[in-house]
Amino acid sequence: MTAPPDRGRATEAVLTLLADTLGLARGDVTLVSGAGSRDKIVEVVGIPPEEAERRLASAGSQAVEPSSRAGGSGLARDVYRPETFQQGEETG
Repeated sequence: MTAPPDRGRATEAVLTLLADTLGLARGDVTLVSGAGSRDKIVEVVGIPPEEAERRLASAGSQAVEPSSRAGGSGLARDVYRPETFQQGEETG
């Protein structure tokens, strides 16, 4: 992630990226904890955990290695960590 941690902009960028990667609306991905931390716990609604894992694994396999030049992003490596993933309950 290249967004600076300025007033939640980096967190918002991560949540938007995660929603896009999962093919969900931004509102389906919410921050549970970790607003001021590098490690975050998010809640995802709308798909089961197995489907989220499949989509994230697919996105990770399509990622290219980070650029060696300045400004390169190593984004795909830490998008998903199973031990911090929580599946939200669907409502409705």
